[in-house]
Amino acid sequence: MIYGIFIGHGDFPYATVNAVFRIIGEQNNYFCLGDFQEDNTALYKRINKIISDNFAEHYFIFVDFFGSSYSIPALQISNSNENVTHFFGYNIPIIIDFFMHRNKKSPNELFNKLIEIGKNSIRS
Repeated sequence: MIYGIFIGHGDFPYATVNAVFRIIGEQNNYFCLGDFQEDNTALYKRINKIISDNFAEHYFIFVDFFGSSYSIPALQISNSNENVTHFFGYNIPIIIDFFMHRNKKSPNELFNKLIEIGKNSIRS
């Protein structure tokens, strides 16, 4: 099982995940973090605690966008833990696919599929 951690500014992670649940139904084995006032060290500790409190084979940390202050702890954790994958920039199609395929694909297969979904969900 792959556990999802959704991080972002304001209510973005909560709103995105809740919108997905309206489409595919309630899910489990995930955590949302948003609208918090912590420095990178505190956020790093909080994410690691979420990981240690929720046993899974692998963890995906979704951060709303690369370069945000939230991306620094996510990178540090994924660089030091081979069971963690970071994913910067997420939307509803990506999260739907994450929940629907996280128990059917390896972490690497899922990551590549989510990248493709993200690219294909952007249209002009």
